[in-house]
Amino acid sequence: MLGWQDLLVEGKMEWGTTQLSREVVNVLKKMLDVEAISDEDFTSYTFSADKILDNPIPNLHEIRLFVIAQVVGDYETPEPAVHATYFREEEPEYSSLELYIYFPPDPSLSHLSKLLPTLKETLRHELEHADQSTETIADIGGVPEFNDFGSVKRTYLSDGEVAAWVSGLYKRSKMQRRALTEVIDEALNLAKDRILEAHEEMGTSILDLEVTRFIEELREKWLDYARKRYPKAR
Repeated sequence: MLGWQDLLVEGKMEWGTTQLSREVVNVLKKMLDVEAISDEDFTSYTFSADKILDNPIPNLHEIRLFVIAQVVGDYETPEPAVHATYFREEEPEYSSLELYIYFPPDPSLSHLSKLLPTLKETLRHELEHADQSTETIADIGGVPEFNDFGSVKRTYLSDGEVAAWVSGLYKRSKMQRRALTEVIDEALNLAKDRILEAHEEMGTSILDLEVTRFIEELREKWLDYARKRYPKAR
């Protein structure tokens, strides 16, 4: 069961996610109004988290937003996507977040509703990292290369990454009113596909069974963490 201090932190992170997502959505709306989003190059915008958050996070200050429209390919129309990278610096005031938004071709306001669950999941994930200790961040080992299985296992099984993934997925499950276990399994299936596809693209071999065992181990870690941190989650 969470103590009262843990509940205060959860409330701070929830409200922070809401505040930052509102700012991002407002910026995206303005970009769409003036047709500033194209498939030729990223449209960028930088803002200060300190000026948005009621309860600023010491290790998060500048947020850089990059937005682009995806190109129509030979396959079905791509879904909206969000990716982010958090940068922890030795001097806290230089710690920052880069947020990448990928709209479908011909971006419009109608895409924002589809984008919102992923945006909030991503922001909640990154806010978790921003609140973690320097030691926890260091143990994650940086962004993994998906064609390097050892790199993926090291990162995903680290305590810091487990906490960030589960907190982000919990946010998504609440937004979409879905069971957390269902959202977790969906994310794990995507991770498995990404690992296999990365190895295929690089022409390197990896056993499906090996990846499956890793995903099963990761699932148990995520569920165990979720049971302790979010005991009321379905």
